[in-house]
Amino acid sequence: MNTSLVLAALLGCAAAAPAQTVVLREDFNAAVPPAGWSQIRLNSSAQGWIPSGDGRAWHEDEYGIGDADDLLVSPVMNLSGLGGAYAHFYTELYYADYLANHPNSYGNGETDIWVRVNGGAWVEVWTETRTVNGTDWQTADLSPVAGQSAVELAIRYFGDFAHEQWVDAIQVDDDPANPTVPPPVHHVVNLPSQFRQLTQPSVTETFESYGGILPSHMAVTSVDAFTGLPAPEGWCTIAGGTVVSFSGVRNLEMGLNPNSAGGFTVNNALVMGLDATSLASLSVSFWSANLLDEADDFDGVWLSQDGANWLHVVPAYSTVFFWVKTTVDLSAFSAITQGPFYLMFAQADDSAYATTDGIGIDDVSFISGGPAGPSLGKSGTCPGAISLSLANCTPNGAVAMLAGAAGNSTQSNPNKPCLGLNLSLQQPALIIVLHANAAGTAGVSFNASPALCGRSIQGVDLGTCVATNRVTL
Repeated sequence: MNTSLVLAALLGCAAAAPAQTVVLREDFNAAVPPAGWSQIRLNSSAQGWIPSGDGRAWHEDEYGIGDADDLLVSPVMNLSGLGGAYAHFYTELYYADYLANHPNSYGNGETDIWVRVNGGAWVEVWTETRTVNGTDWQTADLSPVAGQSAVELAIRYFGDFAHEQWVDAIQVDDDPANPTVPPPVHHVVNLPSQFRQLTQPSVTETFESYGGILPSHMAVTSVDAFTGLPAPEGWCTIAGGTVVSFSGVRNLEMGLNPNSAGGFTVNNALVMGLDATSLASLSVSFWSANLLDEADDFDGVWLSQDGANWLHVVPAYSTVFFWVKTTVDLSAFSAITQGPFYLMFAQADDSAYATTDGIGIDDVSFISGGPAGPSLGKSGTCPGAISLSLANCTPNGAVAMLAGAAGNSTQSNPNKPCLGLNLSLQQPALIIVLHANAAGTAGVSFNASPALCGRSIQGVDLGTCVATNRVTL
């Protein structure tokens, strides 16, 4: 087989492959309703859909106003060129047993997706039917309006002191597949003014040397979980001392003030500014103490490059009562950690720290080790003869070569390798699988036509699920 010809042919196919058509995408980070959207409140006493503190559209369980009946209406969309149409959205349901269709219902709540054409009658295409609280992807089939122009979509909430619903990352496209990887979550938290350089093979934050005062590479936030306003009774401190630390006398404590009567929920966060530019690989370990804390979607460890959009890398803390070590390899997030980035320990709480609630964190270690990750090199000029070279791959292992437009995406197909891997390509397409030799190197040469110039290439070591850098033809 002529590998060069196969690669060139597959690159051409990748360039011509039909792409997913996205008609609408909204994350509700800027406002609710966002620009181009509108809201219809059939009960004028209702506040309707409002922004949550974490960048989502939110409808509360409004009380004392009668039945809220509120529509959050999209801009007009043209679906005439689509063979099928679907609305995907990431949504949280709370007080599920106040839905009217719940088998043990206490209320009359309802959340629906409605669509209409040319301002006509609304048609229901989806309704909330989950029976337990939770956050996940939902997809509404828009078949009744597929192929139509002048289409509007509405997220409808109905109820009298009923359930609560949050909606995020809504996308209308022609792909029936339901996304599996959660979108980055928009969190508004205080950010440190400096980044701590991680230059050693191992660096540990014990919180001891700061005397309970935040250094410039740390910042804390403690806000009401629902309004986003400062919470005076929130407790997020590195002074420690309420209970025995894992080591020394200081550690991060997150909960409500130990003297608080509780009864409301706060979101606590400690954000560290870090810079791992010089490190070949990175993992983080920490010790946590669970003081009878209840699980919450906000709990865990988050990563961000911009301090606004966060990826959940540890979705929950250990449920063990006292100090337990957790280690997470951040290799799959190298696009974020190869430079300045933010790491956040987050926790939601509604009771006093060290009574029936709280999470303690201590001895946070950042560890670099092992060989440098796989790298991709290119020689030659497009159009013309091009050579691609791979190094630092798994010896005798397979490397998937992908092509796409420059950008970012996440491998979200559970039927393909390396689920959750972040890539530096938009809509990546597999072009060929190369096999490294015993030294972990591989290469291929081909003649690039003008049509291939500008295409981006990236490799993925299938043995470690670590991506190479991106090169452009």
